[in-house]
Amino acid sequence: MVRLIGNFFTKITRKFLPDAFIFALILTLIVFLSGIFIQGVSPIKMTSYFGDGIWMFLEFAMQMVLILVTGSALATSKPVHNLLKSISKIAQSPTQAIILVSVVMIVGCWLNWGFGLIVSALIAKELAKNIKGIHYPLLVASAYSGFIVWHVGFSGSIPLKVAGADNIMQEFGDGTLIPVSDTIFLWKNILLIIVFLITIPLINKLMIPKNKAEIIEADPALFINEEKSQIKPISQMTFAEKLENSWILSMLIGAIGLVFFS
Repeated sequence: MVRLIGNFFTKITRKFLPDAFIFALILTLIVFLSGIFIQGVSPIKMTSYFGDGIWMFLEFAMQMVLILVTGSALATSKPVHNLLKSISKIAQSPTQAIILVSVVMIVGCWLNWGFGLIVSALIAKELAKNIKGIHYPLLVASAYSGFIVWHVGFSGSIPLKVAGADNIMQEFGDGTLIPVSDTIFLWKNILLIIVFLITIPLINKLMIPKNKAEIIEADPALFINEEKSQIKPISQMTFAEKLENSWILSMLIGAIGLVFFS
């Protein structure tokens, strides 16, 4: 039944669900037209609100970019990458691979949504390379299914915003800060994470096709091209490439940041 439901919604999604950016455009137009026809604001004034509002989000946008960039940097670092390779060896069958990648995604996104997105993709690649018979579309879907937990994790935008001194509650509420102990670390949220750790891998497991003819494996050529594109040995690098891959520059900038935060 789970597979049938999954197949039904997959067909509906492929046919009718556009890119997420389209939803942003549609919602923008809805707000724009609502301001004109419901609130009685002139089109010129609404255009002004639109233009001014974009710049108000720059600080928030930068925060989101930093979460993604720092999470990606951590996930692709050599120690973490080696750890992911070791973890991927735990799974010995397609079923175990689907469960493993689901759990890794949930834990990763709870720690940091940018970290979780990259970690799950990397471990999914390792599993697809090493285990035969994995239904690749389901593996990819499982690698992103745990993303639903990110907002109850350490990088949740609203819990962090309402806990900060400059939070929006000062404008729309009484200015009272809400500590993360009442949001991220609330026992109800922790219980929710535990429930997801059990149910999401189980649901993904139930969607594994029983008919081998329905299984779509990853193209091995993808991984061959990936191996060819890995970083060259230092002896083969140009001066510019050595600078681009230098850990010294990164460590110096990182040291400056650590001194600032300390």
